[in-house]
Amino acid sequence: MFSSLSRYKAVFSVFALTVAISLSTGCCIQPYNNMRVRSFAVEFLGFSLKPNERIEIQAKGGIDPLADDEWETVGELWTDSEPSTKTMDGVAYFGFASRGLRIPRRCWDRYGDSHVTAIRCVNSDGRVLFTADESVVEAGLEVFGLDLIDAWMQYGNRKDYITVWKD
Repeated sequence: MFSSLSRYKAVFSVFALTVAISLSTGCCIQPYNNMRVRSFAVEFLGFSLKPNERIEIQAKGGIDPLADDEWETVGELWTDSEPSTKTMDGVAYFGFASRGLRIPRRCWDRYGDSHVTAIRCVNSDGRVLFTADESVVEAGLEVFGLDLIDAWMQYGNRKDYITVWKD
């Protein structure tokens, strides 16, 4: 449906399988931690283990996300009804994507000449989805050579939120 997402398909499949097998909930691979965006609208790309699952996008001020503000649901996305990819063992993963979900200005803190927000994706069970620490999409085919633990160690974000910057 989204042409900009077609280039992510190969990397999406590998990373989705890697994280899901090792962490068993789902993952949001875009945005990734410390990603820079040009507008208050943020693109999302991820997966879950359930079809037609509601994924809440939550945000709050990002200067100190552990100390201030409450998480606010700013949008929702739904996973596909058909599997986006399957493992050789038949485990299905259902993708979700958005070309750009507008994060309200009240959820962005001013930081110098930039703005910063904290974002997390929450599945229907109330669990925060895992995120990436850097762009898996930009990593390209090198991801194919990594085993599960190496992929998580190299690309996994250890926090339960990501920080997104707008210049």
